[in-house]
Amino acid sequence: MKNRIGQSGFTLVELMIVVAVLGILAAIGTTLLLNYLPNMRLKSASRDVFSILMQAKVEALRRGANVTVLFNPPLAPYAPADARIPLESYVMFLDNGAGGGVANDEIVNGTEIILQTATALPVRVTFDPAISGTGLSFAHNAVVFTPRGIPINAFNGGLGNGTIGLRTVDALGNTVRQRTITVSSAGRISMN
Repeated sequence: MKNRIGQSGFTLVELMIVVAVLGILAAIGTTLLLNYLPNMRLKSASRDVFSILMQAKVEALRRGANVTVLFNPPLAPYAPADARIPLESYVMFLDNGAGGGVANDEIVNGTEIILQTATALPVRVTFDPAISGTGLSFAHNAVVFTPRGIPINAFNGGLGNGTIGLRTVDALGNTVRQRTITVSSAGRISMN
């Protein structure tokens, strides 16, 4: 930068060097961000599923009634008939048979109270078919917590422990990363 009396500024060469350096930094930053986004989405979805399970357990204890979290993976042999639960989503509701519904059937019917509306998984995050072919190892793709906070299979009264697998996929559908959320038969919820 030449400094004449009363004049100051940058030369064209100096400005071009600054623009080139900024372009290189932007290219590196964009690449890093694009590589980080799938992991960020998967972590967010895993935390959301973990949170809804914890919330369902607390609601069951608080309300003294069974609270169900129903998942709708795309490969499920048992899929909810309710249009309010789109594919690749989940909903939490009070499964008490209110308003002509059937209690403990793991389906939103009658006027059963929906405690958490259907929440879709983020873009490119899916249920991991490596877990039981559908992404879930729970009976009927539902986690039911009793008023004591214990997960059960509402149909046969057995234990309701199981695993939920989530994965993030690339543009071709290949698995990039995986995470699992596990509910033990004692009601402990863990994520890894």
